[in-house]
Amino acid sequence: MAKKNEKAFITVANLTQYPLSWTPNYQTLQNNGGSIGVGNTIFALSGISSVVIRDVIKIDDEYMKIVNVGFGTTSIGPITFSGDVPLVEVTRGFCGTASSAHTDGSEGRIYKGSYNISGKEIFFTDPPRGNITDLVGLNESNLVRERAKFSGRVFLRKDYTRNTVYDNISSEFTGIGQTYTLTTLGVNTVGLGTTAGNGLIFINSIFQTPTTENPTLANYQIVEDLNVGITSVIFSGITSSNGQKIVSDYDQNQNQLPRGGLIVSLGSTPGLGYAPLVGAKVITRVDGSGTIQSIVGEWILVLQLEM
Repeated sequence: MAKKNEKAFITVANLTQYPLSWTPNYQTLQNNGGSIGVGNTIFALSGISSVVIRDVIKIDDEYMKIVNVGFGTTSIGPITFSGDVPLVEVTRGFCGTASSAHTDGSEGRIYKGSYNISGKEIFFTDPPRGNITDLVGLNESNLVRERAKFSGRVFLRKDYTRNTVYDNISSEFTGIGQTYTLTTLGVNTVGLGTTAGNGLIFINSIFQTPTTENPTLANYQIVEDLNVGITSVIFSGITSSNGQKIVSDYDQNQNQLPRGGLIVSLGSTPGLGYAPLVGAKVITRVDGSGTIQSIVGEWILVLQLEM
């Protein structure tokens, strides 16, 4: 059927799975002698700063799963981490696509997601948990072995022109920003908030409740600016007891907004569920010559009284 990924709703182990979707991150094929063949599993890119192991990269119509990232001395590898040529090692023809030749200069777009439907089959980027043949039955504790449970639905309608998989915008999350533009393959779109309802939005595979007439205060709201042709999602965050929106740039966990980026420091805010740090109190036991024989800890009971 047409628009297979756009029509389906898939869950595994009661967690919603989302189809492979476009992201703003990409590199290009470079310095591969003009092209790579159908059998090349190691090749050079223009850079690897935005590429990590287990990412899915799409070149032309072929998905590939990245299994190694690093540097080498030549474009055909191996990855030795001692050269200056940025390389990736991939699994070719991934997620139901066919391996094909690609020329230097072709875009290698990073895709995020957990499955792709091709033909009559669904291909998962990582295999759901299951039982192999020789482990069928009860485990060593005489319990039924755990395995993932699958659920899939297809929703039918008369007009599918508004059915689309919106781009993955998680790389833009800062923990501070509330408003993000919704795009399809990098192109601004309109119509989602006016004719197609709110759609389905997930953060970390958790369904987000849209703000509507009921409920009026939920996790996000979709707004459109028809004059400039964009659709935006605005996350609500939370407010403090005085009704002011919480926006902290030193403790992003307070904001309850989508977070992302690289960890540059760790910290906690006192009074938000963390006990204050109290130094340990110990007693050392020494012999007649002053040598420590043992260290004994001592419990400390702290009472806070209100007068």
